[in-house]
Amino acid sequence: RAQVAGTVHAPSKPRAGEVAPLVLILHGNHGICREADGTEHCLLRALQERKCPDGMSWIPNAAGMAWLADTLAAAGMVVAVIDANTTNCVPLPGPVHGRVMLLMEHLRHWRAWGGAGADPFAQQFAGRVDLNNVAVIGHSNGGEAAVLLSDILHRNHFEAALRDVDIGAVVTMAPTDNMLAAADGPALLTMLPSCDQQVSFLDGKRI
Repeated sequence: RAQVAGTVHAPSKPRAGEVAPLVLILHGNHGICREADGTEHCLLRALQERKCPDGMSWIPNAAGMAWLADTLAAAGMVVAVIDANTTNCVPLPGPVHGRVMLLMEHLRHWRAWGGAGADPFAQQFAGRVDLNNVAVIGHSNGGEAAVLLSDILHRNHFEAALRDVDIGAVVTMAPTDNMLAAADGPALLTMLPSCDQQVSFLDGKRI
């Protein structure tokens, strides 16, 4: 099972009555445990136990997106950086499908947080988040998952509970393209890698 976790970055001084766009950011498929010398590993046992072996530290992959989240929050957006570590290190299509499910679950939570409000935010975001103005940003497998999510919601497939959510923009950074998803509907920006050790075939060109 994937763990639903992340960090929220929001404007420090929101204007009264202002409704902000929602941005979801999703990192790619990387190692989850790091040795002291920086060597990274994918360890299924670490996924199952939610901890790394002695002498290794859990890699906070989502933290690598904090700079982008802070930049967007300063521009008036509410940004959720999703921790997708528990979908890493499994065979395809697991890292992609797992991320799509995580995105959906976070959107379900945001319907509550941005609606009447709910724990752990109480009323902090009630009436302040525009679910008709959502952007999804993803790197590598996260980029492919962003395209798949927008395709599912655009075609109203599988997820009736989220039919009122409008993905208006998708940004993919060095995306994979294992599922051959369609990028119909939202505005799309794809940034291709120039020196990526994993996505070396410029998969995002087809997207």
